[in-house]
Amino acid sequence: GSGGGGGGDAPTMVMPTSAGGGGTPPPMPPPPGVIDDDGYASDAATTEGGGGPGRKAVWEFNWENDKWHAFDNDCQTFIESRYSRFQGDHSQKHVNVKTKGFTISVDFERMTQKKPGKPDIKKVRRRLL
Repeated sequence: GSGGGGGGDAPTMVMPTSAGGGGTPPPMPPPPGVIDDDGYASDAATTEGGGGPGRKAVWEFNWENDKWHAFDNDCQTFIESRYSRFQGDHSQKHVNVKTKGFTISVDFERMTQKKPGKPDIKKVRRRLL
């Protein structure tokens, strides 16, 4: 005879979970004016590539004498969400960011930022904490 062994060959599905049991970011209300058509970024501050729990991306701009300053908290999550979008679609390289009552343009391809109407262009960087 042929072996009649139980027939339970259904593949097991492993669903990835986005909950990373550990450091949950502090609850922050979304700042006004930065939510657009796709809503607010949920897990934008976590990075791909296994940065490990607790690693958070901080966006900074270069000020005179090579001093780096973090962007205000009112736009960090927004910039990170747009950077994540740029990672998947390199045509999305420019984003206008509202922070502290004014708007700046960030270029992810060149990693620069500029205030409209102003000639100076500053470098930006993404630093993992």
